[in-house]
Amino acid sequence: MARKGTVHVCSDCGAQSPTWMGMCPHCGAYGTLHPASGSAAQRATPAASATPLADVSLEDMPRKGSGFSEVDRVLGGGFVPGAVLLLVGEPGIGKSTLTLQAALHVGDEGGSVLIAAGEESPKRIHERARRLSGVSSRVLVTEARDIDAVLAAASSVGPDLLIVDSIQSVATTDVDGLPGRPAQIEASTGKLVAFARESGTSVLMTGHVTKADEFAGPRSLEHEVDQVLYLEGDRWRNLRFLRAVKNRFGPAFEVGVLTLGRDGLADVPDPSTALLEGRPRGAAGTVVAPCAEGRRILMVEIQALVGPAKFSTPRLRSRGIPGERAELVAAVLERRVGLPLAATDIFLNVVGGLDLTEPGVDLPVAAAIASSLSGRPVPEGTAVIGEIGLAAELRQVSDLKRREEEARRAGFSRVVFPGGKGPELLGDALARLGLAARSTAAGTVAGAP
Repeated sequence: MARKGTVHVCSDCGAQSPTWMGMCPHCGAYGTLHPASGSAAQRATPAASATPLADVSLEDMPRKGSGFSEVDRVLGGGFVPGAVLLLVGEPGIGKSTLTLQAALHVGDEGGSVLIAAGEESPKRIHERARRLSGVSSRVLVTEARDIDAVLAAASSVGPDLLIVDSIQSVATTDVDGLPGRPAQIEASTGKLVAFARESGTSVLMTGHVTKADEFAGPRSLEHEVDQVLYLEGDRWRNLRFLRAVKNRFGPAFEVGVLTLGRDGLADVPDPSTALLEGRPRGAAGTVVAPCAEGRRILMVEIQALVGPAKFSTPRLRSRGIPGERAELVAAVLERRVGLPLAATDIFLNVVGGLDLTEPGVDLPVAAAIASSLSGRPVPEGTAVIGEIGLAAELRQVSDLKRREEEARRAGFSRVVFPGGKGPELLGDALARLGLAARSTAAGTVAGAP
């Protein structure tokens, strides 16, 4: 029988139970419930202090640059003292390279950096630093994987930037379980957050992703840190996209564009030109769209390939565009516009490895599908943008003026988008592009009464 007041904690998910059970009722793991070091009733509650809001200091926090204008753009100006940043990406995407280059830059600017190398040896980091920009004596490395030992070293050094690579490789003795378990990740992050608040040190943690391209750890962790950045891109290409999904010190969903080469990562001064490099001219099934990514506009090429279905069930495969949105556009094209897509395979691709989530990609996707099906290319020098409703109506998107300006800067003389003078249908837009024989009314199938 459990002692009165004893709390059992799961070493996998961190859930609490008043009694011991063989299986955790929250995550289903067996043999993971262990008595906590102290009960809730035995813990003394410290007295909390309160400060009037009017007395809170509004002094600007001096930031330290990362050495990349694109990274600083996403961060909102650089590393914030006392802030905790989580950098997430799949293996081999360039997380360690990015953090090491940022550490070397901070060291060259007179700051101090401590790297907790949980996944690589100091020798390997030294070799990479020599290949990138040179070794700095102000960048220190520790092999400690105990988070308390790492924080003890950081307290003695007093760094401006503490890098933990990765949060899945460190652990604390306060929680049972191996490194990488959700309870270990949450406990280690909590100590890093407390250290950052007390010392004013900027903390940068790297993290792995799951098969669903999400952070491999408790989702509550994203609420605890100040900034969450995802490093994305096609590992077989050199373009990398740094996306902020949370930022307490700058704009969220901002995107920075980098290129990865033998000398490490570098800024891409003109992302639109880089994304359109090698684009085929006069080819059917390819459309260029001025897409809004954060506060910037990027010219992105969307490709479609439509052909007879090879199996009894037609396939729709999409890379870079959410599958649900691609299915919606294909359904509207078939039911409202009358395109014969029921027995066809449809393949969609966003060139460059960028993931597009804004609704303005609906019309470019529809135009790419119609172009591939008909074999007629979109007129040269034309960019397309717009949202599609289920009744085949076109809806305007935000920042039309900035989209037009970016399209013209990239060499496009014409931008097709919903006009705004009354309702416009998808068939009308496709007719303007020379991809549909005639316009169809909303709710009507082409060729049917």
